[in-house]
Amino acid sequence: MFAYSGRMGKLISLFAILVIGVLLAFAGCQASRSGYKSAPYVIVRSEGDFELRDYPELMLAETTMKEGAPAAASTASSDSSPAGTGRSRRFP
Repeated sequence: MFAYSGRMGKLISLFAILVIGVLLAFAGCQASRSGYKSAPYVIVRSEGDFELRDYPELMLAETTMKEGAPAAASTASSDSSPAGTGRSRRFP
């Protein structure tokens, strides 16, 4: 149908490959996130892209240890700010 040769043909081919790559990446991200489970929550308050959520009591993980096994070292931070950033955000 269309016969492009030389530089124009290479540019069209490159553009087509780029568009197809972006579409496949977008579709892959959408498909992979659809399988995630999410705990139920109620949005208490929101401000822009930030949401304050209330979750029910959840059990996240349960493990057992053999008696006499050494305990894992704790890496928890004493900083109570989000992700240990040292910053906090308060609502008025």
